[in-house]
Amino acid sequence: MNEFIGYDLLSTDITPETAIPAELTYGKENVTYCMKDGTQKKGVLNKKSEQDIPCDVSLLKISMENSFFEQIPDIRLVDMPGFDSGIEIHNRAINDYLPKSLAYIIAVAYDEGTVRASILNFLTELQLNNMPVYVVITKADKCDEEKGLSQTVSHIKQLIEQKMHIVDLKIV
Repeated sequence: MNEFIGYDLLSTDITPETAIPAELTYGKENVTYCMKDGTQKKGVLNKKSEQDIPCDVSLLKISMENSFFEQIPDIRLVDMPGFDSGIEIHNRAINDYLPKSLAYIIAVAYDEGTVRASILNFLTELQLNNMPVYVVITKADKCDEEKGLSQTVSHIKQLIEQKMHIVDLKIV
């Protein structure tokens, strides 16, 4: 997500603090902290470093005048905690956000070569909820040969299509 927005705005660490979903949209640059007690607080968007997030925040809403988001002004992209962190509040945040979602983009690293079992299990849950899924292969630029990349993409596509009982999965 940081690559999309052109800033190191969102934490990439695997810590309990990264369990807060961050909604990113086009608009006047600001941050809204949705507090656990239901109130909201406005903040200033800090483009120079990761946001300083108070401990009692349940959702972070970031709007920005950004060329990427300008192309999709009605779309909200959400940065979620990663899978397999071993941190229970990450899993809870992912499950709690599911009813608010319209589709999921699953990132799979090329250098892993496959889809982890935890992600396949989550895909089953998404399928039960008729949730559209798209897949992004990350780190594809690290691939030395085109054949290796196409084999990896085919393998990942086959795994997910079988797990979700779908055809023609979109992968980029």
